[in-house]
Amino acid sequence: MSPKIIMPVLLGTAILLIGGFFLLNQSSEPQATPNPTPSPAPTPTPQPVAEIPDDWLTYRNDEFGFEVKYPADWAVNESGTRFYDVAKDNEVSALIQKCEETGYILSECDTPYFPDYSFTISLEKNSQNLELTEFYIKQIDPYPQNEPRRSRAGSFDAIWDYDMTKRGTDYVFFLSSSKQFGVLLRNEIGDFDLFNQFLSSFQFIEKS
Repeated sequence: MSPKIIMPVLLGTAILLIGGFFLLNQSSEPQATPNPTPSPAPTPTPQPVAEIPDDWLTYRNDEFGFEVKYPADWAVNESGTRFYDVAKDNEVSALIQKCEETGYILSECDTPYFPDYSFTISLEKNSQNLELTEFYIKQIDPYPQNEPRRSRAGSFDAIWDYDMTKRGTDYVFFLSSSKQFGVLLRNEIGDFDLFNQFLSSFQFIEKS
């Protein structure tokens, strides 16, 4: 083989050997791995405390020891569990009557639910003196549609739930300070600002 051919071959071989040495040496060095930052645990989001209009009325329930405010143009049923918009309630009642008279053939009667313009309160005995989450799962809703979320409602620890079958109805459940009973407030009208005012006005009182 002539020197003109040998020299380029040797030079190319040397370059490959040197390059391979540097690549091998570089890959063998330990690579620094960044320490993963642990994600902070989610914290309950408190509901904002709403300002209550001055003209709202106060409903007081001495039997169970609570009171709540509601709009002046609303009314409360005899049992003190339903707070409703009088004008809209009359509209719904008239629509139901018209639908019944026409055999439910009106287009308005095709809606899956008649709107219920009200907030409702349910009271549940906590005979086992359970904590809020355990009480909710065991006694109130053992098979919830969604994962109930723990939060704050004013000054109370609360469980929030959501009913997708009733146009986005919100439920909030909390216990009395004695834990003898729980209170479920239900938003039937989908007005979340108004419901938050209603919820913010709720408080437990000393029984008379």
